[in-house]
Formats: sequence, structure tokens, C-alpha cells
Amino acid sequence: MNLNQHVLRGSLRDWITNDLRKPAGPAWLQWLWTVLFCMLLAAAFTLLGVAMSGHWRANPEKWLNWYGKNLVVSLVIGFLIHALFDIARHWFVTPAQIKAWQPWKRTALFGGIPLLGMLVGWPLGVSLLGINIGQLLGKPQAVAFLALAIGVSLLSTVVMHHYFA
Repeated sequence: MNLNQHVLRGSLRDWITNDLRKPAGPAWLQWLWTVLFCMLLAAAFTLLGVAMSGHWRANPEKWLNWYGKNLVVSLVIGFLIHALFDIARHWFVTPAQIKAWQPWKRTALFGGIPLLGMLVGWPLGVSLLGINIGQLLGKPQAVAFLALAIGVSLLSTVVMHHYFA
């Protein structure tokens, strides 16, 4: 397949809208969009973490270290969500079935998959970094950050779903 501007735009549109239709372009391109999105999220969470800690003057090595950790967790969550949508697309529901559903059912599907990916992927990603989740959840800042991340993820997913629906 020839990768041109039309294919790239269609692939990105299909990645964003994710209505479970077969996306434009090669399958690996959908995974590339997921990687790029996770890289952006990791940068945003790194900046948010720095802002919440109040250590704006941290050295670049420290920022890069935190970016790496955020990237690992973002990639685990992103890959899990992507895989869950692929599983739904191939084994459980067709776009025609989804179109016939009531809006609340569509919102539950398109909001529930990312939430499930977050709830399973976050502890998995943190564990891959060798961090003790029990100790981490004992810190009020970590719990607040996790609650904020879940809230932002859920809200953005629901808003995006309604916008593109």
C-alpha cells in the first residue's frame, strides 16, 4: 500500500474516531498513532507531575527519567486499550450492531474500554518499572494523581466519543 497524505489522514481520522470499522491504511499505522499519542501523554504527565511536585528547576536528567517512567506506563495502557478495541472489533461487535445501540450503550462501550485499559494497565505498567504499588498508593499525591488521570481519561473519552459520534 502506498502511504500518501490521503491514507495518513484517513488512518489518523479512523484512529481518533475508532468506530470499530476497518481502519484506513495498514494495521501497523494504527499502532504507530497509539505510540505517538502515548509519547504525548507521557510528556503531559511528566509536566503535570513536575507542576504538582513544585520542582520546576529539576535537572533535565530527572525530567527525562520521569518521562521514561511515564512513557512505559502510557505505552502499557495505550497498547492494552488498543488491543481491547481490536478484540471488540474482531470478536464481539460489528459497527452495524453498534450503530443500532442506544447512545448510552455506545458511550458505555467507548468509555468502558479505555477505563478498563487504565485500571488494568496502570498497575501493570507501574509493576514493570519495579515500583511497589501498595507503597505508591500509600502516598496521598500518588492517589490524587491517579484519580486525576482516571478522571481526565474518562472525561476525554466520553467527550471525544460524543463529538465524533
